[in-house]
This record gives sequence, structure tokens and C-alpha cells, in this order.
Amino acid sequence: MNLRSFCLLFATTIFVVSCDNTGSSADTHALQAENLSVYVYENDKYACVSDSAGNLLDNNDLVFIYEGKNIRIDEGGAIIGLKSGTTTKVEVEDKSGNKGSFNIEVINREYTSTHQEAEENEGWFDSINVEKISEPNVGSNFINGMDISSSKQLYDNGARFYNFDGYEQSLFQILYDNNVNWIRLRLWNQPYDILDDGSLFQYGGGNCNLESVLWMAKEAKEAGLKIKLDFHYSDFWADPSKQVIPKEWANLTSVNDFSLAIYNYTKEVLEAMSAIDALPSMVSIGNEICDGLLLQLPGGETTSYTGNNPNYINEMTAQSSALAGKYSSNGNNTNLIAYLSAASQAVRAVDENILIMIHYVNGFGNTNRHIQFYKDLASVDYDVIGLSAYPYYHFSNGLNTLINGLQLIENNFPNKYICIAETSYGFTYETDSWASNIFSSSGTASPISGYEANIQGQANLIRDVTNVIANLNNGLGVFYWEGAWTPTKFSGWADAASKASWANQALFSYNGKALGSLSTYSKMMP
Repeated sequence: MNLRSFCLLFATTIFVVSCDNTGSSADTHALQAENLSVYVYENDKYACVSDSAGNLLDNNDLVFIYEGKNIRIDEGGAIIGLKSGTTTKVEVEDKSGNKGSFNIEVINREYTSTHQEAEENEGWFDSINVEKISEPNVGSNFINGMDISSSKQLYDNGARFYNFDGYEQSLFQILYDNNVNWIRLRLWNQPYDILDDGSLFQYGGGNCNLESVLWMAKEAKEAGLKIKLDFHYSDFWADPSKQVIPKEWANLTSVNDFSLAIYNYTKEVLEAMSAIDALPSMVSIGNEICDGLLLQLPGGETTSYTGNNPNYINEMTAQSSALAGKYSSNGNNTNLIAYLSAASQAVRAVDENILIMIHYVNGFGNTNRHIQFYKDLASVDYDVIGLSAYPYYHFSNGLNTLINGLQLIENNFPNKYICIAETSYGFTYETDSWASNIFSSSGTASPISGYEANIQGQANLIRDVTNVIANLNNGLGVFYWEGAWTPTKFSGWADAASKASWANQALFSYNGKALGSLSTYSKMMP
């Protein structure tokens, strides 16, 4: 690869006088470095440094020194723009001590909107007001988290993100700057079909394979964010209605085989994340497993885009009862316990400090089900009770339903942390050609009393749910679900023909600018 092809032609030569050990002046050896202009997450931009004779140097033999988080220089001198409207001076030195410097400007691509009328009329970027949460002992370990599992696919398809002032920045930096301190990433084993010609049919929904998760995890760590990794142990969405076995495990024939597959996969993933210094601080061993794990066998291949579930889901069939990790209240949960224990043991084998979550979902009007579920899994080694808490699904009668339900759960499990693994709320009913929003003015996902469908209502909901968790003795924090899922072409909930289902519950406008409600995380904390 000719690195010069990735550089601009504006060279600036910096002459540096080097000295010998006695302090006397030696020959002048200057490195010549080209100034660069880049965009946020623009690909194929490299530092271009030459010696005094004009010979291009290998970036791997150079040391780059700079301050701040406006840019990053990765292995091989790859330049990553993170915050536009900035210029960063970079010092460069070779193995012989010769030095030079150059500047990297991150250029702002001006925010443009396809929904300007709604933005203005509904006040999407107005300032919000929220009360401080009432728990005075919330410290730096309390989780203000956000699931951004679709962010890699969004970036791949051209999405951009902007701060309150309209400057393009890395999504991860915007979140960090607004007091979000954790992100949540889902992981699917193999979210694609390998077709006869060797090509891949991508399932979509974030394309959350390991490669994508590693990229997002690295960006999160670089920005200063902690990571919660959500193992689905499936090739696509896992939830109460479907827990489909990964295709690569479909022919396994014993509980021991499945347990070993779970153990090895979990350990290998965490080791891969550790290798890039992006080990998660918490993992969820399964996603919304109220009915269990590995319950269905996968369907066949999908070869054309329909905007719907792949055949992997559409043609799924029930796994045999002898192998399924089915949950049964007060029943035989041997398989499920074996599978969860295998996952837990793998996590502990990599790092005993990683918190382990078991994630359950049910309405908070009857928490006896929650309590029985976790009692039945008492033999599993885990740390965190993780709960989905969507207001329109799980406490539509009002916040007191959530408060009372969580208090009963904590009373029964005083030695476990409690964390809201998922919550969200809508801020608009605006439509978009690439959105098919679940949240609407009527239906199952609609506003509840006391919370209007605008950025202030959204902010109030985030603050109030956070306040409930903060006032528990063992409340760990809250993750907002898919808060940056903008309606970007080819980035819907399923394949490339599908649409985003969560755009009007995000904390960014449809074109990627931070809503006023994103400031909730800074304004509500004591």
C-alpha cells in the first residue's frame, strides 16, 4: 500500500536540531510531515512522514504524541477523526530521535435535516429541565448506560452524529461528554447465511457479529466508556418469543455438548475483547430469558431481502425437550442451569471481576414471577438481576408499579445488584421513509399517563426510572435501549429492506443531532 495516496499534498517541513549526550549541537535531521484534513471516521487517512531526504518512513517505526480526544492515531499511522471543528498538533519521532510535527484538522460536515419543520415546531433541540435524583449516595460507579448496538451498521451506511452545537463528533464521544458512562452491546453468533456461491446474506438489525462488537467496544473504551456485553446465544434477536440455537450448534446432540459450546464461545469472545483492551465490565448470559435458552432449532437459508425476519427465524422448529434449556416455574430446570452455569464459568475463567447478569422480563404488576425465576436459578453463579422496564409494556399503570415491584425483588434478593437492562420512551410521532416506529399515539407501545411524547416527557421518564433504581439499596443503574438508532438506509431492524423501528425513541434526531433530552444524564445527577 502506498501511504502517500492517502495523504493531502500540503507538506510542511519542520526542522529540529538534535543534540548529543554532551549537549553540543549535532547535525540537523528534520522529519517532513504532511498536514492532514479529515472527517469524523473517514477511512483511509494515514500519517505521511518522510526523512530529510524525502524518503517515506514506515509509520510503525514512528512515535506519535498528541493531546486530547479530538483525533486518534491507530496502528500503522491510521488517522481517526473524532471531534470536528478542531485542529490537533502531533509530534512525531523516529527511532534515531529525529523529530517533526504536523497538524490534523477535523472538518465539520454541516448538520442538515430532512425534518426541519418537526424539529422546530416540536422543539427537539430545546433545553429540558429535570429534578436531581433524590439518592445522595450515587457515585461514579452508578450506571448511566445506553445500548448502541446498531452504531457500527449505522456508520457503515453513512450515518453521522452531532453534538448540541451542530458539530459532528464520534457518537461515543458525544455520549461520554453528556455523562453516559456505559454502553451495552448485543452479540449474535453468526447473523448471516453463507450462500452456495460463498457470499453472505446479512440478517441486519445491527449485524451484531463479533467483528462489529469489537469495533464498537474499542471505540467505547477509547472514549472512556465501560461496556456491558449482551450474549444472545443466537444468530438473531433473542427474546421471550424466540431463543433460536445458533446454526453452528444445531447438530449438537447432548446437554454436555451444548454446555461446552456455550463455555468455549463465551470464553473465546471475551479473550478476543481482552486482546484489544476492550474487555467488558459486565456481561449478560442470555437476553430476556424468561422462557429459557436454546429453545428452537434454526430454519433454512434466506437468499432475498424481504424486510422481515430471515428463514432462520421464520422456519424455526422446537428443540427437543431433552436438550432445550426451557425454564419451568418450580419445575425441572436442569438444562437451563447447566447452560447458564457454563456461561458463568467461562466469564469467571477470563476475569473474575466481570459482573454477570441474568436478564428477565415481565410486567411489574406481578413480581412473584420474577422472584420465583431467580429463586429457581439460585445455584447459578451471577451478580446482577437485569430487568426490562419499558413503561408502556411493564408499568403502564404508573411509576408506583415499578417502585413497588423492584422493592419486592430487592427484599427477596438483598445480595444481588438490580439493574434496568432496557427502557425507552418516544419523543415524537414524526414519520420517516426509513422508519417504521413501534412507539405511536395508540397501540401497545404508546404514551403513559404523566409522560408526554416529547423531549421533556422522554427526559422525565429517564430521570424517574433512574431515580427508582438509585433509591434501592443495591441499585446498579439503567441502560436506555438503542438511543442512537436513527432511520438510516439499510439499517433497519432486520435485513437491508427493513426500516428502523426505534427512531422516535432515540436521543438523537432522525438526522443524528443530539436532542435536548440527552442532557438528562448530566442534569439529573446529584
